[in-house]
Amino acid sequence: MAPARDSSSKTAATLGVLRDALMVVANVADGGISVPFVKGSAQIAIQLIDAAQVVKSNKDDCRDVAQRAAETMLGLAKTLTRLDPECDKLSDELKIQLEEFQIKLNDIRQVMQDLADRGRLRRFVKRNVDQGTIAGWKTYLDDARRQFVESSLIDIVVGQVEIIKKLDILESGIQNTNMSALTQDQIMESPLLSRTIPAKPAVFLGRDQDIEKALNTLTSQIDPQAHLAVLGPGGMGKTSFALTLLHHPTIKDHFKQHVYFVPCESANSCDQLLFYITSVLAIKKQDGEDILTSMDTFLRRGPRLLVVLDNFETPYDQKGSNQNIVDVLGRISSVRQVSLVVTMRGTIAPMGMSQVKIIKLGSLNPEASKQAFLAISPETEEQNALEELLEEVDHIPLAVTLIANLAKLDSVESLLQEWREKKTALLADGSNRLNNIEVSIGLSLKVKAIQEAPDALSLLALISYLPDGILMAQETLEAKTPHMKARKQALRALRQVALIQEHEGSINVLSPIRHYICKQHPLGQIHRQAIETYYTVLISKYDWDYKTAKPQISPPSSRTAATLGLQLWIS
Repeated sequence: MAPARDSSSKTAATLGVLRDALMVVANVADGGISVPFVKGSAQIAIQLIDAAQVVKSNKDDCRDVAQRAAETMLGLAKTLTRLDPECDKLSDELKIQLEEFQIKLNDIRQVMQDLADRGRLRRFVKRNVDQGTIAGWKTYLDDARRQFVESSLIDIVVGQVEIIKKLDILESGIQNTNMSALTQDQIMESPLLSRTIPAKPAVFLGRDQDIEKALNTLTSQIDPQAHLAVLGPGGMGKTSFALTLLHHPTIKDHFKQHVYFVPCESANSCDQLLFYITSVLAIKKQDGEDILTSMDTFLRRGPRLLVVLDNFETPYDQKGSNQNIVDVLGRISSVRQVSLVVTMRGTIAPMGMSQVKIIKLGSLNPEASKQAFLAISPETEEQNALEELLEEVDHIPLAVTLIANLAKLDSVESLLQEWREKKTALLADGSNRLNNIEVSIGLSLKVKAIQEAPDALSLLALISYLPDGILMAQETLEAKTPHMKARKQALRALRQVALIQEHEGSINVLSPIRHYICKQHPLGQIHRQAIETYYTVLISKYDWDYKTAKPQISPPSSRTAATLGLQLWIS
């Protein structure tokens, strides 16, 4: 089995390098390649790689298709840079062929995305049909490579650009492209970096007080430069909150059309963050200036505006120093006519923002949760089962949305039974954080604070292992975790990323997180033994009357009875 895993890992790494190379092609295409399809096709190939990385059926074949598409696209880009610069136009025949290639590539991407989003049953039923489809893709891409890259069909002029040098570097295994090396004229407009804001969420309920607080903060006449940090665990609807704000009549009246939404989920460096911000705000680098100076001048000379930096944890929590990110945030937030809204996973606002107000989003209240569900799936009738199901997922907005969409195809009672059997796997058929709750939780575990705290996952596993969490945490945490030497650092990290809930001295986790951690990161034997020893000693100090032990152990119930298999206590 080991060679297969090694091969799969190597393929994933290869696709990562190819993806970075395609990003370079897309970003510098305007700098010298006067062929419109190059930019679009590179972006499609990137999306194809992303989809291939998350498909669950015919995975190796799908990755092979993505690799062939990327290599064909990159080979084509190299060919374009090496041809005779005396010619300046594509032949009509080649234009048609390139357009057809882009259309076919997009068709493959769309079907690949459908494969990634399929549920288990549909994957099983369609597996053999999909294999035939994928084989056809491979044949087409091999033919396209021979046609465009290995033949002499292309008669196109291109200017002198840096693609060849950058691709050679990337193909040697260097993946961290310096985006600041690209001039503004070389920036390609990605569809994800639009200068118009995304649509308002179709369903957004239960946040009226928080929205009102945000509106008062951003439109205050007393404190006109206040900024906002929208914080919370993954799946709480921070992005939806920001978009609801941007579309609110009060915001439109206050900022007019000068509102901007910058998605930061893929901004893995300070250079990329600057690239995203300047692209969305249409900031051009001026002659004789660096991009930071041009951005500062643009903001100070412009009208009052509102900028949302969504999923800001991606650039902010990168490994190593984030001082450059902090400096950029400080520059923007110091401009008097700029208001910032930053959304990010966690409980602490990022450094660099002055006069920042904080809004922490948690689970919906039961009534709002129910109304949100019914807004998506209005035909639902089993009210008792619905309330129980929503309680099972702790009224987390993302979980409510996913279950409501499933309820269009199945009964609530059936979904409740399936949740009890599958837990978070029921909500894991999508390919990204917005339609797969396991992906959303997994992203929180990749945050730098968690990765750098040696005992963070072990402590989270322990809290998840105990159905009632850790009671009287301040007094008992050390005794329950004798082998966790970095427990304090671990606890701070879990707080920072909002993976735990604290109430009246107790520490617990939300239901989907608990089930996911128990499945993916089970408690180690050494910690299991330590907690069993703790409770065994504790029980021996009390009479068998459970009421005596109430401060430490909850009364017998189906949940607590499962704790560590201490059935002796209630036998």
